[in-house]
Amino acid sequence: MDNSTATLLFYLVVMAPSILLGFYFARTKRFRPYHRGIMTAVTVLNWVLILIIMVGSYSGSIAYATDPTTTYTSASLRYGILPTLHLITGGIAQLLATYLVLLMWTEDLKLERLLPFRIKNIKTPMRLTMGLWLTAILLGVAIYAIWRAPATVEAQDTAISTEQPAGDATQDPLSTEEATGDATEEPVATEEALGDSTEEAVSTEEAEASSTESP
Repeated sequence: MDNSTATLLFYLVVMAPSILLGFYFARTKRFRPYHRGIMTAVTVLNWVLILIIMVGSYSGSIAYATDPTTTYTSASLRYGILPTLHLITGGIAQLLATYLVLLMWTEDLKLERLLPFRIKNIKTPMRLTMGLWLTAILLGVAIYAIWRAPATVEAQDTAISTEQPAGDATQDPLSTEEATGDATEEPVATEEALGDSTEEAVSTEEAEASSTESP
């Protein structure tokens, strides 16, 4: 199992259920320690995965999408646009989650001064964070599925890019037919030349015969 498959399974089996479980604890008003603990664990684990795996993966995909030697047409969508959407949704969710976790851990403590801007009602940003997180996970699943099937798309793009040369190649038989037609005209001209040679031989024989009869 490679790193991308393991990461995807971890998000589907661990992270997504944990996010939903944290939302459940918030809905049932069990903020401490359940909701705060779940949110903290998910946020910290997500930062670890982002720094270790996703930064390098995104850099590689963008470099491949912008490489001038990349010839097939869907590279910008598959390796540029989709990963960027995944980055935007996941990045906003991660920053919001980090802020909310710091907000919960510094509440009613002297560390409140670490966050000069504090919101009282965290229900809306919490729901927004959960929605963006789940959207980022779904985008990750889509990117994984698309990246796992590159050969078919590349073959289709290659076929599209080679249609014009193939069309030019189909014109060659026409020129070949013209050349063949020109070649078929040459025997006719040769026959005419042979006919002229035959007439000259006949006229030569007649001249010889008349010269023989003259004495």
